[in-house]
Order: sequence, then structure tokens, then C-alpha cells
Amino acid sequence: MYKYLFALFLIFTSCTTHLGITVENIKEISVLVFESDEALLKFLETRDRKILRGVLTTALMAARNNLLNYNTTRTEILNTPYKYQYVFICNSLKWDLMEKESFRYLFDPTHPDAILSGEMSGYVRFPDIDKFEEDNNITKILDILFSICM
Repeated sequence: MYKYLFALFLIFTSCTTHLGITVENIKEISVLVFESDEALLKFLETRDRKILRGVLTTALMAARNNLLNYNTTRTEILNTPYKYQYVFICNSLKWDLMEKESFRYLFDPTHPDAILSGEMSGYVRFPDIDKFEEDNNITKILDILFSICM
């Protein structure tokens, strides 16, 4: 938790360079999805700190939301579990928070959100989120943010 708060402090203070970011570092972060390799290269070559901080903080928030909601079966939309979030970066370096509808099913007929009828009766839909992968995403994003700001 303290590492996360310290990273947010560093993000909103002035950063001077963005050394330490490589294609391999970025490709390891599953919550970052680029439209093409061209978008990835543009992202790595940009000197605009606002873009770097914006994309990375949005990715950090998406990974945090995914980690916190990996077992959420009910959202504001009736009978809809939480949807996996990721950041999509276009060739123009504009980015947006997107959702992916991917679920895992667990048989638990006593669960209040269990499917009531059909061949999936008794199964509960959970978001298909790997909490260890999301934890690694957070760590990798923070490592990059530290390398940008140090």
C-alpha cells in the first residue's frame, strides 16, 4: 500500500527523464494494449511527460481495479459481474480505458448470483482475472514510474 501511495506522489511531482522503459518492459504489462507496434514505438519515444504519466497511471488504476474486483459477481448492472479493465493506446497516442467481457464459472447453487435456469444452472459468473498477474502488472508499472521519476 505504501509503495502504491509513494508512486502516486512521484507521478504528480516533476519527472525529468524516462530512462528504463523498454519494449520488453511494456509488453510484460497485460493491462496495456497497443493498436499496433507503431503505437508502442511512439509511446516509447515520446518526451511528453503528460502522456507517459497519463497512460501509466490509467494502467495502474485498471490493474488495481482488476485486483480489487477479481471475485465481484454483481455490479450496478443487474446480474453482471465486474469486467476486466485495460488501457487501449491508439497510434495517435490517445488512450482509453476499455472493458473485456471474459468470465470464469464456478458451480455454487447456493450463491445468490448463481444462474437460475438453463444448462449453466447453479454456476456463478466471476470475472476472468488472474490476481497474481494483476499484482505483477502493478509492480511493473510502479517500477517504470520509479525509473521515469528518479
